[in-house]
Amino acid sequence: MPKVSICIPAFNQIEKLKKVLDSIFFQTFTDYEIIITDDSPDNIVSDFIKFYYFDKKIIYHKNIPSLGATRNWNASIEKATGEYIKIMHHDDYFADQNCLFEFVDVLKNNPNICFAFSSSKVDFVSSKKQSIYYPSKILLDKAIKNPKILFFSNLIGPPSSVIHRKSNFIKYDTNLKWMVDIDFYIQWFTFNNSVRFIEKPLIIVSTDYSESLTSSCEKDIYVDLVEHIYLFKKYKLQNELFSYSFKNIRYFNDLFGKYHVNSYSDFKKYNFAIQLPIYFVLFFGIKNILNKITKR
Repeated sequence: MPKVSICIPAFNQIEKLKKVLDSIFFQTFTDYEIIITDDSPDNIVSDFIKFYYFDKKIIYHKNIPSLGATRNWNASIEKATGEYIKIMHHDDYFADQNCLFEFVDVLKNNPNICFAFSSSKVDFVSSKKQSIYYPSKILLDKAIKNPKILFFSNLIGPPSSVIHRKSNFIKYDTNLKWMVDIDFYIQWFTFNNSVRFIEKPLIIVSTDYSESLTSSCEKDIYVDLVEHIYLFKKYKLQNELFSYSFKNIRYFNDLFGKYHVNSYSDFKKYNFAIQLPIYFVLFFGIKNILNKITKR
């Protein structure tokens, strides 16, 4: 049994897949298996692996029919045999040759830790800029005590920045594809709040390009808004909405404002396949009162 299973849910984009695979084979830590579950509609990924990595140990599985993004994530992890799970999306890669060792070392030396994550170096493809994604220590400490905070602020970053134990595998919610990572983190923090943060950015994340999942979801009201409401209902966040401050109200104010949904009647025009919780009727009332006060 390998120490760690590196799970790659693939979908086309072989130039990015090559980058992550090359970064894996560059690692100093080698007690791993690579599992690729392929959701591509054709054989572009399988042909690519056969041509470039015919001499490498890669466990390849073609999904027939295609599973969709989130089910593909679960399928990849379900096939893993390692003690630890390291999911790597095909548009992310390790920052240097020691990163996998540093991920594994945290769990190996801390038996009580089930979940660890690192900072990420974010590569904005279009603008050719980079930044470091890392959590506020104060907010992270609060999230460990109250995981629902993660709904309003993704303190962890992308799934590729995470390593966790296989024995405690929590599945990704297949009702989601945009906020699926947020839900996953809330589940983990609720299950076991022994979490370790690695300050060093061990992962480089590619974003801000047209083929990315982020680009297809972040401006789609039927994904973005609906998944927010779905998670709101799933975790019964009404107390967090009307908390001691207006921060969380402002969060939803910005979210609804993004799509020009300023009232319950505006919401109904879209014929969403999800019911708006009654708490948001009160929310729209507060929102309209605040807008009137602001105009004065």
